[in-house]
Amino acid sequence: MKERAVQEDIMLFQIFLNDTQIPSPSVFEVGLTLDDKLVCTCPNYKGRGKCKHVNLVQLRMDMNDGIYEPSLSKDVTEADVAKAKLSTKHNREFLLKFGIPEVL
Repeated sequence: MKERAVQEDIMLFQIFLNDTQIPSPSVFEVGLTLDDKLVCTCPNYKGRGKCKHVNLVQLRMDMNDGIYEPSLSKDVTEADVAKAKLSTKHNREFLLKFGIPEVL
């Protein structure tokens, strides 16, 4: 399987699963760049610079005073959260392990 290059400068916020039968990729990631811009790995964002995934994350942030809280597994410990805050790499590993992907 071909592995994707991980962008170390993007703080991962949410993982989305595609709800259609369109061939891969069907997993998309929304994150925040160092200059506070939401970005997505989906084809629509790459082509147009906007998508439903970024729109949903932005809407939730607007409704929550600029904070996005992903849904997480109940198995998360305080130590896991503390480690996730160390770097974007640790944050991504944390969300891949404990984040609950949304279907959109």
